[in-house]
Amino acid sequence: MRDALPYWPAMMKRSTAAAYLEISEASFVREIFAGRMPTSVILGGRERWRRDSIDAALDHLCGEVKPEMSDARRRFWSREYRDGKRVQADPQKSALELAEPTPSTRRRRARDKE
Repeated sequence: MRDALPYWPAMMKRSTAAAYLEISEASFVREIFAGRMPTSVILGGRERWRRDSIDAALDHLCGEVKPEMSDARRRFWSREYRDGKRVQADPQKSALELAEPTPSTRRRRARDKE
């Protein structure tokens, strides 16, 4: 199929994206579910993949580009509010460790101390 297309479009259908990677459509879907390939966007009521996103995913897989934190994730880890005060969050801790304990957890901890 690569010979049939004079260029690779910026937005590709699943079959075109799979052909671009020279893998089957089933393999392409498996790579998406595994998180190694980007998810689709809906354009014109159909699934499409950006060629640039696929290229970026390939660069990441090959180790050519270090993954960067998204802006939302960076904001989440940079500041946390506790008791109305902003404190630095530790990116090594999980979200569960950062969360305030629920009332039932507090009761269980109090029982365990007794």
